[in-house]
Amino acid sequence: MVHGENDSLVPRTHSQALAARLREAGAPVDLHLVPSADHGWHGISDNEFEAIFTSSLRFALHAVGEGGNTTS
Repeated sequence: MVHGENDSLVPRTHSQALAARLREAGAPVDLHLVPSADHGWHGISDNEFEAIFTSSLRFALHAVGEGGNTTS
């Protein structure tokens, strides 16, 4: 999960609470709070966006058993 710390629509506490509940249920979860990001990723650079997307893709591929290979 990724949430902007400057999100003006959804407080980051929503993602923090969801991540905590998912962990309690035994689900794999990573939560990354992005300091300069507003809702919809406004306020971050293209490089930051690409890094977030790549990290999220790796997590998803690993979760479904693809081992995190993002080159295919």
